[in-house]
Amino acid sequence: MLEEARYDKNRGQAQEGAGLVRELLAEYGQDLRINVFGGEVLWAAEEAEDSAACFRRVLEEIPDHYMANKYLAMYHQARGEYEEAKKYCVEALRLSSQEEALLECMRGINRELIRLYQGRMADGTASDRDVLELGWCYLQNEEGKKGLELLLGRVMGRTEAGEYHNLLSKCFFVERKYREAAKEAETCIPCIEEEAAARDGQQEGASRERERIPGRLAGAFEIMAQSFQMLGRESREEQEKENFFEKALTAIDRALAQEPGGRNHRVQKIQILMDAGRFEEARAVCDALIGDDAGDFYAYVLRQKCAFELFDGQGVVDDFYQAKAVYPGYAPIYELAADVFIRYSQYEDAKGILSQAEEAEVFFASMARLSFVILPVLVLIGAAGGYTIVRRSFRPIDRMIAAADAINEGSDLSARIGLPPKDDEIHRI
Repeated sequence: MLEEARYDKNRGQAQEGAGLVRELLAEYGQDLRINVFGGEVLWAAEEAEDSAACFRRVLEEIPDHYMANKYLAMYHQARGEYEEAKKYCVEALRLSSQEEALLECMRGINRELIRLYQGRMADGTASDRDVLELGWCYLQNEEGKKGLELLLGRVMGRTEAGEYHNLLSKCFFVERKYREAAKEAETCIPCIEEEAAARDGQQEGASRERERIPGRLAGAFEIMAQSFQMLGRESREEQEKENFFEKALTAIDRALAQEPGGRNHRVQKIQILMDAGRFEEARAVCDALIGDDAGDFYAYVLRQKCAFELFDGQGVVDDFYQAKAVYPGYAPIYELAADVFIRYSQYEDAKGILSQAEEAEVFFASMARLSFVILPVLVLIGAAGGYTIVRRSFRPIDRMIAAADAINEGSDLSARIGLPPKDDEIHRI
């Protein structure tokens, strides 16, 4: 019956599906699956109140349920309850930050909240919490400069200090002020640790906040790592560059200590090691990622780059085929594989890689350049091979001419022209 309701929704008959969902809810009102998918059908049927009720029941069982948080964010946004909408939207984005529709929902909510908080700032009623929320709105809507103008020079209470320095570090980072970003991230770490110690004595109501402390600490260390990494990339002095990359690695290892096995932290560690020219170590981290998930496309991409820098041609080609099996539409994997074959003068193989790129409808800027390298070489190889064959074919004629000249010059009519035992055109001539 639930599947029938979902089918009705998908064929544009959500109202019919909503009737079936209501019947199911009347009998199985606490069933999680009915509330999740039924809530989606009710939303499509524009029965927002009943849909929201379904998703609230879901969150009672699973507070970090992505779909429930997403739909409740849209529900409160439609009602003009932007502060409530923001809470659900932030939680949904924490679970999955890639959905463009949800990101646009967040930007829309932020635009309304910016007007709200700016009004409170103007009439002098804004709290520290309002100031921080306004700062997050600026940051999330890619207005880091406004965030810095709002936050710099403010003094926050102990309960807000960690978040204040964390937010300030992110605003500095997006504005490419990496030294300041690293300093603020470092400042926020003891604030978060002090907050964690204070929460240890609190009751169950604070349990979810306590659970998030490791993630908040990891996030601060990650900003430090990213900032030092960017400073290393910008530095022109080799010793300073090395020092920045070493600091970045220390920071990302501390992030991993808070969230062991965190994929994003490990990917960042790989990139720092590659920036530092430590490709063997970077490849080892790639191996660990692939060991955890054989379908990790980006791990193959990074490992292929490491193999290229290590002059491991076979590794580049192997990772090309591994990555292509997961996702064939990424141009750089073809480019590196073709480059390796050209490096080792295997032009036919390089041409084969370019042909595979064309079959996958993948094109990249250096494709024409590689073709210009490969095709003339193949033409020259073909011409040289043709020349050799022709020369060999005419060698018997050269010997015949030489023998005839010798007979003619010596008047020795008993001499004979020796022919190889063949039956081709040259022999008949």
